[in-house]
Amino acid sequence: MAYNRRIDIDIAKGIGILLVVFGHSISPVMGSNSLLNAIYTVIYSFHMPLFFFVSGYFSKKLLSCDDKLKSIKDKAQRLLIPYVAWAAIYLVLRVSLGRFARFEYSLSDIWTIALGNNPCGQMWFLYVLFVFSLVVILFINKRNVKILFAVAIAVSFFSPLYTPALSGISMGFSLLQLVFFVGGLIADEKTINLMQSKISLALAFILFVGYFTMKYAFHIDYWTLRLLPAVAGVVIVLNFGRRIEGTRISKPLSVFGEKSMTLYVLHSPFLLAMRLLIIHILKLQNPWVYIVSTSIVCVVGSLFVEKFIIKRIKILGVLLLGNKERK
Repeated sequence: MAYNRRIDIDIAKGIGILLVVFGHSISPVMGSNSLLNAIYTVIYSFHMPLFFFVSGYFSKKLLSCDDKLKSIKDKAQRLLIPYVAWAAIYLVLRVSLGRFARFEYSLSDIWTIALGNNPCGQMWFLYVLFVFSLVVILFINKRNVKILFAVAIAVSFFSPLYTPALSGISMGFSLLQLVFFVGGLIADEKTINLMQSKISLALAFILFVGYFTMKYAFHIDYWTLRLLPAVAGVVIVLNFGRRIEGTRISKPLSVFGEKSMTLYVLHSPFLLAMRLLIIHILKLQNPWVYIVSTSIVCVVGSLFVEKFIIKRIKILGVLLLGNKERK
C-alpha cells in the first residue's frame, strides 16, 4: 500500500530493525551473562510493539476498503507468501542442519505452520500481522475502531494468561501486540506529534527507567505491568526519530527504516551462517565478537542480497519479500 513517507517514522523503524537484528544476535550467546540478559530483555520489551504500532499507523486504508477481497489478496501477497516461502526453505535447513539448531522443530509439527509456528521462528510477525489485518478488513471500520481499541487494551492486558505456545510462536506475546496495532490505526498526526513531544519523552523515560529499576533493583515484576515498558519504548523511539531527523545519522537510519522488511526477512540466513561459523566451527568464546560481527554481517548482507540478487531476479522478491509482481 502506498503512503506518504515520514522521515521521522522511517528513522524510528530504522532504530527498531537494528534492535531486532541486535537482539537476535544476542540470543544464542547470552547464556547466564546478566548484562546480555538485561540488554535482551530491554530490547524485547518494546521493539515488536513499535513495529505493530507503525504497521497499524500505515494500515488506515484498511478501515475504508471497498474491495475487501482485493485487500485480503494484497495482504496475503505481502505477508503470507514470504511466510510460506521461508517455511519451505527452513524445513529443508532444519532437516539438513538440525543438529546445529538452538530449538528443536519436529517434522510432525509441519501442520502448525498454519498456526504461525514457522520453522523460521521470526516469521511469526508476518503471520500475526496478517491475522490482525484480516480482522480489520472483515469487521472493522472508522465507526467501530475505537470499540476495537477498548477490546484490544483488555486482550493485551490479559495476554500473559493466554499460555499456549509452540516452538516459534507464543499466543500471549502475539496478543500483547494487538493494542499497538489498533493504537496505530486510530493514531492521527496530532497523536504522533503528542507522542513526540518533550513532555511525552520525559514521562516515557521515567516510566521506562522506573519499570526496569523495579525489575532489576527491587525484583518487582508483575505481569500486569508488561505493557508499561512497551508503551514507553514506542514513545521514546518515535521521539528519537523526530529529534534525529536532519542530523548526520538521519539518512542511514531512514534507509534502514525503508528497508525494514528486507532486513527483517533476509537477516535470518546470515544469523544461521554466523552461528555455524563463529560458534560451531571457529568456536570463539567472546560473545561480543559474535554479537557485533553478526549484527554487521546481517545488515550489510541483507541489503547486498536485495540489491544485487533479488532486484535482478524478480520472482525472488515476490516469494521472499512479498513484493508485488510487476507486469
